[in-house]
Amino acid sequence: MLIDFYWRLRRLPTPRDWYYAVKWAIQRMRRGWSKRDNWSMYSYVGPMMADMLKDLRESGHGYTCVHGYETRGQHMLDSDECGPEDWWAMLHRIEFGLRYYDYVFDGDCDEHYGFDGWRAKMDNAEAVKNQAFADLGEYWGALWD
Repeated sequence: MLIDFYWRLRRLPTPRDWYYAVKWAIQRMRRGWSKRDNWSMYSYVGPMMADMLKDLRESGHGYTCVHGYETRGQHMLDSDECGPEDWWAMLHRIEFGLRYYDYVFDGDCDEHYGFDGWRAKMDNAEAVKNQAFADLGEYWGALWD
């Protein structure tokens, strides 16, 4: 009972917590990131980019089209197969790759699967992430609304 009260009391924000929360919020407003975000940049940038890709996919007014250019066997091969569904599927694949990596690396995946299961999932997540970044790099100039 007393220990429970102690931990509840410890979770209350202190003036120092408020100071840093305001400081980091101001840094994010000024430059889009804070010093705290640098601590684990992948866990800040990955979900943020995934959210932006989801918004672009759901509310985008246009789509890119690759004419006469073969892209490593992906869906968007030429003007006959190019359409909004292909573009939205590509955005979804990139979004999934970023979210899946963040879930496996930072999520509770190790608690559900144990260390060996987590290691196998991590290898798979690395491959999915690498493919997402390859697709992201290929279509970087096409990420517009």
